Amino acid sequence: MYKNGSLYEWDVDGGKRAEVVTNAPTNNLGFFVTAERQVVVVGASGNPRNVAFSDQEDNTDWTATSTNQAGDFVLQAGNQLITGRRMRGGVNLIFADTEAFTQRYTADRFVFSFERAGSGAGLIAPNAVVEFEGVMYWMGNRGFYAFNGFVQEMPSVGDIRDFVFGDINESQKEKCWAGTDAQNRIIWFAYPSGGSTEIDRYVIFHVRDGVWATGE
Repeated sequence: MYKNGSLYEWDVDGGKRAEVVTNAPTNNLGFFVTAERQVVVVGASGNPRNVAFSDQEDNTDWTATSTNQAGDFVLQAGNQLITGRRMRGGVNLIFADTEAFTQRYTADRFVFSFERAGSGAGLIAPNAVVEFEGVMYWMGNRGFYAFNGFVQEMPSVGDIRDFVFGDINESQKEKCWAGTDAQNRIIWFAYPSGGSTEIDRYVIFHVRDGVWATGE
């Protein structure tokens, strides 16, 4: 997705440049692809709470009819959607700035069901979320969270939460990101401190031991 909110597609074997997907919503905030092979865009068509999804196997069909699986749904919480992520087990997570939602495929006329999964457990930035060993981990605006069937704060997070959010540059928070070190079973969160306009600090969570460490 380009910064103007348009959805692009690049054919690896086509020998052409990436092109805007025909009929796809524009002015979107983020996107992902479900296990059912449907493209989902969040903040669709300039509505910061709207989730739109294409028909199965057809990313050019976005208008709901009685014969397809396209449609859209406006979530009634949060100020603005940030992004979404596909998980294992048929569950997708959609993040707003203050909330997290589950999206599950139902195969009925509604296509997907949406439920609030975590009030106050929104996402700080589009790239501040990562899945590891079937669990989704993310950095919120005032905490660190995990989803493994339900949303909860990450273990032993109290002191780390105060350390990070007591000195973070709020005006640069969209640069925050999350990553993994699979070999050592570590989750990384990087962020700009209060006196920096670029990322200059990180915290890491050791999944096996449930402990945290900090660094610059």
